[in-house]
Amino acid sequence: MHDEPEKKKKGLKLTRKSTRKIIGKWRKLSSEEVDITVPDIINSDDVAIKRVLGLPLTESVSADPSLDGIPLPSFFRYAIDFVEENGLCTEGIYRLSPPKSRLDELERRANCGEKMIFADAHDAAGLIKRFLRQIPEPVVPIEFDSIAESCNCGLATTTQLTPKLVCSCGASRRMRDELNRLTVERKTLFVFVFLHAQHVMGQEKENKMGLQALGLLLQTILEMSRKMVCFSAHAIRPFDGIPVQGACYLVDEDVKIIKYTPPLEGRLVEKWLEEDELKTAQIHEELTKQQFLLDLLHSKISARHERGRTTAELDEHAWQVQNNITAIKRRLKQLVDAAPQVVSLDTTADSRCIEMYEEKQLMATQGMLREDVSAERQRVAELCWRLHNCKQLVNENEEENTNKKIDFEEEQEWTERCKLEEAARSALLEEITRLRSTCADLRARLEMESLSKEVMKYDSL
Repeated sequence: MHDEPEKKKKGLKLTRKSTRKIIGKWRKLSSEEVDITVPDIINSDDVAIKRVLGLPLTESVSADPSLDGIPLPSFFRYAIDFVEENGLCTEGIYRLSPPKSRLDELERRANCGEKMIFADAHDAAGLIKRFLRQIPEPVVPIEFDSIAESCNCGLATTTQLTPKLVCSCGASRRMRDELNRLTVERKTLFVFVFLHAQHVMGQEKENKMGLQALGLLLQTILEMSRKMVCFSAHAIRPFDGIPVQGACYLVDEDVKIIKYTPPLEGRLVEKWLEEDELKTAQIHEELTKQQFLLDLLHSKISARHERGRTTAELDEHAWQVQNNITAIKRRLKQLVDAAPQVVSLDTTADSRCIEMYEEKQLMATQGMLREDVSAERQRVAELCWRLHNCKQLVNENEEENTNKKIDFEEEQEWTERCKLEEAARSALLEEITRLRSTCADLRARLEMESLSKEVMKYDSL
């Protein structure tokens, strides 16, 4: 009778070593299950899509990036936002888990880049826990535990989240410096997790998840000591939003969890730009998202060209995004200008400029050049292989015919010929580049003129 409470009490004190042991067993079992249900590489639309869960954090962000520039996977952002909006007051949030089959389906959707659909807050919380558990490396190094333990202000030993409890011994400042030395992905994940944890603990009366309950969970899935979790929950930022004068926190006052909103697509940009109450800050934010998306599309196009695959759909998508960027910049110029001109932003030819068509033709030319470069690389590889075989044959012939020698004058003559050929090839490439640029400009003007004539024809009718 007396042994059971002691065992239960001892079980709550998880050390970092025992936590790693438990997580190691869990990963071993989960990896066997994942091999059956979710393949490492999923082929969709002739493109190899890597898994997102189970990868190092940097690779997860690259596989499923947030298009607003925050270095976290987009599915993780969607899950955090869902819990923030619908689950902070849900009793047992993060303690209760959805069925394993449901989590497997959500993991499959995240790995395939499909839209995340959560039935309730427990679905989103369960996916967050699974993602954090499957990260191969700890979110922060083990050295952070010693910094938390060195705090003499009570932040690491308290069992209740206290708003006015702050660190004045310098431990929070040292941890802040160490956080700034981490990669931007690890630092951002750490900040998002503990800001979100503060929001959950703030509703302890409704969700029954205070520092003890949620702290034990974070201790397990993040592989941190209890003192590190308690210290971070207090030191991340003021719990009640009111900073204590002279106190040092791990992040600035304006740092917060930003709701993830992907960039607008297609016609939605034109409708959005027609709104009268549009502000400059909103346009700058959307412009940043569109430019980030364009860079991502260019990287995907380059990767496909290197693998010798077609990029017609990606080229068309990139051209649409480039058009969106041009329209957004024009609208931004109107707002910044002291005397803005009223320019219609409808879908007729008058709202389009020659730069849009030039960009389209230049992107098409760029695609052709990429294909030419890929073909040249294949030819170079083939010639290198032939050269390797020829060297082997020459070595064999030299062993058989030791008396034969290469004429030095003939070799020098061939060297001069190669140099002349290279010079002629360079001049020819410059001329081709100039002519292609001219053709792109002419095609753009022809396309714009033809569209203008069609619009005038329909207007006359």
